[in-house]
Amino acid sequence: MQRVVIQTNREGYPQDQIRKTMTVSELRDYLQELESQNPTMPVYLRFDNNYTYGGITERCIEVIDDEEEI
Repeated sequence: MQRVVIQTNREGYPQDQIRKTMTVSELRDYLQELESQNPTMPVYLRFDNNYTYGGITERCIEVIDDEEEI
């Protein structure tokens, strides 16, 4: 079975320690490329050096204003 797995890595505690992350547009474009290959591929998050996994739902996604503490 084909699947998309996003390996998560801890790079720092505050967000300013993160060297690079995709924009919404970059992520959308990348997922559209994968969709053209197989539109029913599930997407998972992978943690702990491949030891644990998680799924992604709309309830997992949150938009935070710059004024809010993260």
